[in-house]
Amino acid sequence: MEELPSSSIPPFPELVASHTLPNPASSLALSPDGSRVAVAGREMLRTVTLGGGGDGEMAEDLNLLSGNTRRLPQHAPLDVAWHPLQASVFATGHAVNGAVVLWDTEQKGSDKLTRTLSGHSGAVNRLAFHPTEGTRLLSGSRDRSAKLWDTRQKSAKLSFAAAAEVRDVQFSRQAPARFAAALENGVVQLFDVRVNREALLSFHAHQKAVSCLDFHPERAGLLVTGSQDMLLRVWELEPGLFRDEKEGVTRRPSSGRGSLADVPRSAHAVQTTAPVARVAWRPGADASARLHVASCAHLPALGAADAKLHVWDVLRPAIPLYSLAAHTDALSAFAFLPPPLAAAGEALVTTGRDRQLLRHSLAHAPPPYEHVSPTAIAWAAAAARARCRNGFTISPRR
Repeated sequence: MEELPSSSIPPFPELVASHTLPNPASSLALSPDGSRVAVAGREMLRTVTLGGGGDGEMAEDLNLLSGNTRRLPQHAPLDVAWHPLQASVFATGHAVNGAVVLWDTEQKGSDKLTRTLSGHSGAVNRLAFHPTEGTRLLSGSRDRSAKLWDTRQKSAKLSFAAAAEVRDVQFSRQAPARFAAALENGVVQLFDVRVNREALLSFHAHQKAVSCLDFHPERAGLLVTGSQDMLLRVWELEPGLFRDEKEGVTRRPSSGRGSLADVPRSAHAVQTTAPVARVAWRPGADASARLHVASCAHLPALGAADAKLHVWDVLRPAIPLYSLAAHTDALSAFAFLPPPLAAAGEALVTTGRDRQLLRHSLAHAPPPYEHVSPTAIAWAAAAARARCRNGFTISPRR
């Protein structure tokens, strides 16, 4: 692409604050009020305060490995998820032994580990707390299963057999009894925790592994997926699957196996610059209308060279709305800061392999299209349309 001279672009005007971590990070999670962030990585689990008003300096709060060394499950925590209602409680998912560990930062003494949940036979790739019932915790694992835990007990409450390794799991915000699982074989499956084990819906979403997914915060049935095939796809799932849960479990219409009534529609697609590792809808007052998603790549083994976090408008996907470029190595995780620390959808925290924890403000980020020629934009739009044509088959539940 044709760009303006770099001397005319201020260096990272969107960067608000930074904090150096002892090791590369694999995941992060914000506390419910956004005042703290838990950061996990190999031989690292720490909490960092973000500072008052979103503009203060970041500072390390706790080193959770101190005092827990002998009890900590082997190897690195792969993911971390903060309790949606309790500001002191979060969970980590671990490699090798498949443990899920609960922590309470307000527990007396240096040992903040409160409970270890055992049941997976493979590494735990992703965790998700139920949005309104904090005792429910969902985990997705390499052992080709997702498990629903009651955090007051040590064994899984329910187990759901997936068609392949589970890379991500997320509850629907509008119908929290339902969750989606992103699979290694390119499939996305939808489950209902009231209908144990069997998937409500399975569909082939990508040509390569589905690394991540996220339900829209306002629009029921709108799901974004990210994949190693370097695509983001927005799916319109059947509205009946997300109707008011007081009506009970929604059954699939009797339209016959494989009919279009059962097929999620790929409404939008975005061609990214590298295999996608994380994706999230951008929140905000107009989130339902603007359809913005953020994504990052953290797959160096697959040749990912993109160290930026991109924010995309899926309705105009030729180039990103914003590209945050302050990191020097691949990102591993990010999260939008909630109010009152910042206006919804306007500030983010990111971390990655460069051991940096950074806070950004989109209000000060220069849009990439300001530095790209019209010819380059037209070329990118044409390439995106050619690359993102939908050609996938759907396998509804029998």
